[in-house]
Amino acid sequence: MEITVTLKDLAYFILFYLVVTIGIFLIIALYKIITFINRANVLMEKNSENFSKTMSLLPEAAQNAKDITGMVREGLDRAGETIGGFQDALVETAATVSSSTESMLDFVKILAGVIHTVIDYFSSGKKR
Repeated sequence: MEITVTLKDLAYFILFYLVVTIGIFLIIALYKIITFINRANVLMEKNSENFSKTMSLLPEAAQNAKDITGMVREGLDRAGETIGGFQDALVETAATVSSSTESMLDFVKILAGVIHTVIDYFSSGKKR
C-alpha cells in the first residue's frame, strides 16, 4: 500500500491546523473580553451612585481649578512686579555705593597725599 502526499495536500493540512489554532486563540480572547466586560458592568452597577455624585460635582471642581489657576497667575504677576521693584532698588543702591566708594577713594588719595607731604616735610627738616 502506497500513500502519496502532494505539496497541495501538505499545504491544506498546515492551513487547516493554522486556522484551527487561530480559532482557538480567538475563542480564548473573546472569553477574556466578555469576562472583563462583565466585571466592568458589575463594578459600574455597584458604584453607580458614586459615579453620579462625582459627575454632579465635576463642574464645581472644574470651576475651583479655574479659580485657583487665576489666583496663582495673579500671585505670579505680583511676584514679578515685586522682583522688578526690588531689582530697581538694588541697581540704585549699587550705583550709590559705587559713587560713595569713588568719593571715599578720592578722599583717601587726598589724605594719603597730605600725610606723604607732612612726612616728607618732617623728614627733610631732620636732615638739615
